[in-house]
Amino acid sequence: GSGSSMDSAATSKRLCLLSNLPLQHALIRDAFDSSFNKNKEQYPSHHRHLHPNGDGYAKEHSFLMPPRDVEHKMSDSPVKKNHESNPVNALFQNSHHSASDLKVLCRQNEERVMYEAYQRAKSASSPGDKKQLVMIHGRMGVGKSTIAQALRRHAVEDQGYFVSVKFDQGVTLRSDNNSNHHHNTNQMALLSSAIGGLCDQVLQRDMYAQAQMKEQLSQSLGNEISVLMDVVPELREIMGEEEQPHQTENVASGREGGHRLEYIFHLFLEAISSPRHPLVLFLDDLHFADETSLDLFWSLVNTTSSRQGILFVASVRSDVNTQKIDKELKHLNGRFVELTTITLEAFRESEVNVLLSHILSSEPERTESLASVVTQQTKGNAFFIIEFLYLLKEEGLIEYNKQSSEWCWDVDEISMEYSDVRDLVLERLYRVENNTVLDILKVASCLGSKLDEKCLSFVVDVPVLNFLREATDRGLLRYNQLTRGFEFAHDGIQDVVYNLINSVEKERFHYNLGIKLWEAYPIDELLSSNIIYVVLGQILLGVNMIVDPRERSAVAEICLHAGQRAAKQSSFMTAYDYLIQGIEVLGPRKWQDNYQLTLGLHNSAAEVAYCTGNFDSVFRLVEETLKQATNFQDTLAAQSTKVYALGGSGKMAEAVDLGLAVLGQLGVEFPSSPGLRHVEAGLKRTRKLLRIRSDESILRLQPLIDPTATASMQMLNLTFFYALMTRAELAPLIGWKIIEITLNRGLCGASCIGFSIHAMIECGLGGNIDEGFRYGQLALRLSEKFGGKAWFGRVAANYYSAVHGWKLPIPESNDPLKRAFRIGLECGDIEFAMLNANIYCWSQLNYSSLPELDSNIASVTSRTRFYGQDSMAILIAPFHQFIQNLMGKGRGDPKRLIGDIFDEESQEKSKQTQSNLHWSSFQRMIIAYLLGDFDKAQIEADACSALTYLPFGSVDAATVVFFDGLTALAQARRTKKNKKHIARAEKQLKRISGWAKHAPTNFLGKQFLLEAELAAVKGSHSSVFAQYTAAVALFRHAGMLMPLALANERAGKYLLARGEKDTATSFIKEAKSLWEDWGSPIKVESLTNELGDALGSETSFVLNYSYSSL
Repeated sequence: GSGSSMDSAATSKRLCLLSNLPLQHALIRDAFDSSFNKNKEQYPSHHRHLHPNGDGYAKEHSFLMPPRDVEHKMSDSPVKKNHESNPVNALFQNSHHSASDLKVLCRQNEERVMYEAYQRAKSASSPGDKKQLVMIHGRMGVGKSTIAQALRRHAVEDQGYFVSVKFDQGVTLRSDNNSNHHHNTNQMALLSSAIGGLCDQVLQRDMYAQAQMKEQLSQSLGNEISVLMDVVPELREIMGEEEQPHQTENVASGREGGHRLEYIFHLFLEAISSPRHPLVLFLDDLHFADETSLDLFWSLVNTTSSRQGILFVASVRSDVNTQKIDKELKHLNGRFVELTTITLEAFRESEVNVLLSHILSSEPERTESLASVVTQQTKGNAFFIIEFLYLLKEEGLIEYNKQSSEWCWDVDEISMEYSDVRDLVLERLYRVENNTVLDILKVASCLGSKLDEKCLSFVVDVPVLNFLREATDRGLLRYNQLTRGFEFAHDGIQDVVYNLINSVEKERFHYNLGIKLWEAYPIDELLSSNIIYVVLGQILLGVNMIVDPRERSAVAEICLHAGQRAAKQSSFMTAYDYLIQGIEVLGPRKWQDNYQLTLGLHNSAAEVAYCTGNFDSVFRLVEETLKQATNFQDTLAAQSTKVYALGGSGKMAEAVDLGLAVLGQLGVEFPSSPGLRHVEAGLKRTRKLLRIRSDESILRLQPLIDPTATASMQMLNLTFFYALMTRAELAPLIGWKIIEITLNRGLCGASCIGFSIHAMIECGLGGNIDEGFRYGQLALRLSEKFGGKAWFGRVAANYYSAVHGWKLPIPESNDPLKRAFRIGLECGDIEFAMLNANIYCWSQLNYSSLPELDSNIASVTSRTRFYGQDSMAILIAPFHQFIQNLMGKGRGDPKRLIGDIFDEESQEKSKQTQSNLHWSSFQRMIIAYLLGDFDKAQIEADACSALTYLPFGSVDAATVVFFDGLTALAQARRTKKNKKHIARAEKQLKRISGWAKHAPTNFLGKQFLLEAELAAVKGSHSSVFAQYTAAVALFRHAGMLMPLALANERAGKYLLARGEKDTATSFIKEAKSLWEDWGSPIKVESLTNELGDALGSETSFVLNYSYSSL
């Protein structure tokens, strides 16, 4: 550009590439050099040459019109190594310490605390060990970063990694509505910078280490590694350029796809870190992090395993607002995370003297007077001290005497006075004679702490390397050998340089900078790389400069592209900001003049707002879209997002109502008040439709291509789960409607959901386990046909909760459920990822110890809350409190679900689903039975009896039936009028016996235990002992810890009542040991109080009942 205008034709061309506007564009007047105008009076006279119109300012040296005779001679190294040309190096060349080393000289205690936390993280080996988080607080310049960097040496020595992620303050402008807009061009810095830094360290190691890392990443991430390679190009140097498999579209249609990146990052850390290869992850200036990076950081802290050998370290300024960080720290779970807080204060005068004696290689007595002056001038701030010493060196007030081989100074001559470090840095900038260096630094200060040479070269139109070298020689920049790039030597320097730009002209400066970059980058590169954030961030900071409506349309379209790209990278808050800015840029006539663009911005913004849990914004944006849309088809995306938001925010009944309303407009109708007769009729009709269809013929059906039918299938899929939770009789009808559309119109991804629903009903209401299992298998095959991962999570939730366990051992569902959880996170289907995690936890009641189960549920709940899935958290909370009560961690009566996790009294008052209330009754029934309160158990059994007759064949219902039968037999033992109880027990035994024919591993032990109890009540003692021992052997073979303890206890009590004390004592002692292994102190205490004599008796009887001997 020339001093007065840019090339308007080039600018117009750039805008028209996106907006299809005519080749017209308003002239952009007054380019960057006009943005440097500052009033002379704002600065002292000796600073004026830094600014336009100041003495000594050479306009012809502006970076927009550089001298034509400048020759840049490129050397092999990007940084000069001559100490004499570099006052920074010259100051320290006779000391054994660098500036960074000196900052930690008087921080030995803090360094020791850091090292101890590192050792704890590295040595963690059991699930009970806590994860380690260190927070370093202090004002700017006290050495927070330096003290953290001291751990780098330890990590490297231990064959580990030290990764530092620096968050930039970015640039903040006040808008017309007095709200601050913060644009950080380093979005998702935590993910991209961390992985990039790790790759750099791996590449510096030998070929064996690189090959090993490649193999670990390939095994852990599989095809997902290609996703990270798109975000972090450095990863390609390790993984190579092999063609990656095609990635299938996720089931959520991009709604939560960005969560996939976050989960892959978890997998990446799990692959590379271990106690043998510890990782220190240091987040510098965490208070400047965007909300997405903050969320990711807290997720890592809360959900990574303590056995991975990771130490989390973060620094925050004590003089800025850290309210969000402080809030998260208060909510850290102290059971899993150990927080270490380090607060750094300014150096005392005695400590400053120690620093000076090391820097100047002099005795402390000799530097005392200088230390007094330096402390007075710098207030003991480490950064201020170093900058002040540099300035003294440049002024010649500290000189090295070669004859005496020592540094010399005269304290009386040091009379400089600076109110703060900014004035001191200004004084150093005053000494920079090359205006091009200053201009480059001003541009760089707008773009972040790390300098992009390519980007700067585009702006200034000259090679910048020599100018960056000069700034580095002056200590304003530094060259980072690890990242192989230049960066500001300190935040304080970047801040002062940025404020050299005239505040009145800052908006124009940013706008012109953005336009200049927009022109420089090819449009394909602009839209497909993170440079789009840099360009758009600068333009938006000068958005008030845009006056041409066509230019506003072009910028709004760039906002849409940037928002969608940020969402794919899991940077949802950033994506939301860009999309909202795009809406605002278009102005009040956006719907009239830019209908399709405005529709796209609103739909994308609503989806992103849902991903952040900002449901108020979702509903506001959706309502605006529904109000302005010109046809029904244009409302479908908004309606789908609203269904998601209603369900995700716990308003499941409203989500169902909206889904049904939309389906009605699509021509899909349901009974207004569906009941059992509708379900039975629907089952009969569906069986008739399927009777003539083989699995292979269904798999060969033509694809669904009708757009209205496709939209109907998508809405049916969305609505099903919420109907299952709130209107159980409607849910089967939704599944059958999916099958009907599939058979009549063709296959699509949602078809597998319909067949999995039918499988559940066949195993439940239909009573046909074999047919249910067949259609469950067909649903899995259909999910593979339509992308595998995309639909597997949803099918898995139905199949493994209500189909698999009726035919196959329940533990065989563990790995598939874990896989479904992982796939849900990878594909962005967070709701069903969390549901599969919940199903896994529920299925472990009979198999896992309570502490292990408690830990798993806590981890799942933490993730569920993090993702804003309130409905999933509500679903598992009663079960979690049930586990806590059994562990003795409830409040008050353990037979009431009241504690830190859940309060049944508040639940009764709130509008919970009837199903939730039934499951709470079931859990109270188990506790009451185990503690011997059989009247209470009976009351709760009656309250939850509906669970055993739901249309869907939940395998968990079998546990309800089992304890219902045990409770009835316990009551039968206590009363003479026991026919009613016996009849109830026989009914439940008949059901379990029927299930045992299909899945003996899951149910045969329970059948034998119920038969033993029933025979004992009836007095048929000849077979009782054999039935008890058979139950014990079967439970042991199946790995059922809780039923095994119960069977031993019931056998012991029976034998004790029969007078066979020796044998009884063996069973009872075994039961006590097993209850201890299960982890229920209240059950152990109850058993000890009831049978203390038997537990204290000696016995020679040895239990040896195994599955093979049986």
